[in-house]
Amino acid sequence: MTNYTGFSLSLLLLLLTCLRFAEGLLPGDTSTSKNGQTRRDLLVWPIGIGGAVVYGKMVSNAVQKISRGELVYPEAHEQRVSSTIASAMVNSIPSSSKMNRPLRVLEVGIGKECRVIRRKLYQRAYEDISAMGRVSELALVGVDITSPPQATLDACQDVLNKFDTKYRISTDFQFVQGSISNPLDFADGFFDCIVCTLTLCSVDDQVAAMTEIQRLLRPDGGCLGYTEHTAVLPNEPYRFLELQQQLLDPLQQAVAGNCHLHRYTDSTIAGVFGSDRSQTIKNERFLVEGMWPVSCESCGVIQRIQPSF
Repeated sequence: MTNYTGFSLSLLLLLLTCLRFAEGLLPGDTSTSKNGQTRRDLLVWPIGIGGAVVYGKMVSNAVQKISRGELVYPEAHEQRVSSTIASAMVNSIPSSSKMNRPLRVLEVGIGKECRVIRRKLYQRAYEDISAMGRVSELALVGVDITSPPQATLDACQDVLNKFDTKYRISTDFQFVQGSISNPLDFADGFFDCIVCTLTLCSVDDQVAAMTEIQRLLRPDGGCLGYTEHTAVLPNEPYRFLELQQQLLDPLQQAVAGNCHLHRYTDSTIAGVFGSDRSQTIKNERFLVEGMWPVSCESCGVIQRIQPSF
């Protein structure tokens, strides 16, 4: 990414920050000086400029890193993604002795880089499933509002082909363009497992997205595995991080593809799935050093069950 792009981000953030402050984030004296400026203006503009430049540089560097093909995130994050996907896929396998059809998996928000596949974060799932000896075929569908380049899809297929050879699980990989906030062209309960990573922060409507995910999951044991960054909870000690999430949320949405810093994603998932229709297999909240401002994360596996009457 060029210096010009970084400067443009900084300038955009400057304008947004000042607008945010002007809307009332910082109360101040409204008396005017001889040049027509209020004392509040004299406070707001320096803070806006400094904050915008720093935040713009951070986001610019992050985007630059991805543009160079550096898909590696901190190990504390990667390990959770890998273990969560494995747990969700293993627990979604029907209880019959051997499946006579492919295990159907949907990755929501696969991204134009297809990072999770290319980072081989499915490998642990393949290894665990292979050891069970009950699944010989897997149908993996990736969905996103933006289509990855063909070269990226080819790279994904190369990774999956190597898994096929090593673990003897034949994989049919497809990409479907669409938004999880809207109904996808799959039947109710079509997928055994759905996974998402750093996706629910960016959907326009979390409840609509989770409702569609629930519809697509097999009702008798289908599993959702997620690793998402979330809002700091009221009972957690990270008060300063929570303040940062709230203050920077509008800026993050503007420069990071509608990414929201302050969403209670765990509560949304639990509310949509319902305690009488699901069970929690795994849930963990943690901080990831090196991923600020999205360092407060949560991962979990939730399984659909038939309600008892």
